[in-house]
Amino acid sequence: MNNNILFSDKEEFYSWEMTANQAMSKALALPDVKSLYKDLWYTGEIAFLFAETNVGKSIYAMQVAEYVARSGIKTMYLDYELSYSQFKSRYTNESGNPYIFSNNLLRPDLTIDKYCDSEMIKERFFRLLKLQAQKGVKVFIVDNITYLCERLECGKFALAFMKELKQMQQKYELSILVVAHTPKRNVTKPLQADDLAGSKKLLNFADSSFALGKALDGTDTIYLKQIKTREGRKLYGEDNVIMYIIEKNGSFLQFTHIGYKEESKLLQQNRRDNSHLIPLAYKMHLEGKSGRSIAKEFNVSEACIRKWLTKYKHSQLYLDNITTMA
Repeated sequence: MNNNILFSDKEEFYSWEMTANQAMSKALALPDVKSLYKDLWYTGEIAFLFAETNVGKSIYAMQVAEYVARSGIKTMYLDYELSYSQFKSRYTNESGNPYIFSNNLLRPDLTIDKYCDSEMIKERFFRLLKLQAQKGVKVFIVDNITYLCERLECGKFALAFMKELKQMQQKYELSILVVAHTPKRNVTKPLQADDLAGSKKLLNFADSSFALGKALDGTDTIYLKQIKTREGRKLYGEDNVIMYIIEKNGSFLQFTHIGYKEESKLLQQNRRDNSHLIPLAYKMHLEGKSGRSIAKEFNVSEACIRKWLTKYKHSQLYLDNITTMA
């Protein structure tokens, strides 16, 4: 993007000569910052929502979009994920009756973008953003950034994309929620900024971010944790994550709030569900990892790791004996 679109020479000179008091006068003239959704996303922010595959981040993002639209704000949901058939499946009931969305919620047809190369997709995205912003749309939800910038793991590409997005956001005073993917991670560990693909470059440009994770307590609970915030308070950190279950309310597939809890308690595994981790722990043991490092990796005690290793050795001996006898 050409930086000259943002500032003329005169404006640039004035901005470089601005005093702190002039900056304050400019700030006081701005509209008040308001919460768009809970204390997670505010007006004028670029926010990130990220999670692993199949946790429900697109369902949550659409719920946020509908909430903002219902508040009277024109909102555009850029859905690069769902087909029309999948969209219908999520938002109709068993009788085929559709959910009636707010008329303030826009969902443009992006079918043609699926046949474009990565550069053209990105070009079309920024053109669409500009045209809609000029028409007065101020709130955008992008699902998801991997579709727009395939090489997020490369710092150079992530940086270039975010710079362009930030310039567009500042020029038109937009509020943008970006849905992003989490690479394969150790699900027994707390959610953190480093779980976001290309996190360092992306989150440097983000005003706020929050993530979704699955509880390991044997329930269907999904929890939300605030990762970064600049406006308001950080209410939903590791000591107070929001707990949800996904269910269909009439024709609307949604996250239903069921309470709050410490993240560590949600990551305490149900003993009946530990079996899939035991072979991994034994493999690490054979690779020479210490009991302490293995315990840290799986967020359990060293005593627990010793029990796992003993259990696995005995099970292997048993299988070997059966094989020999056969």
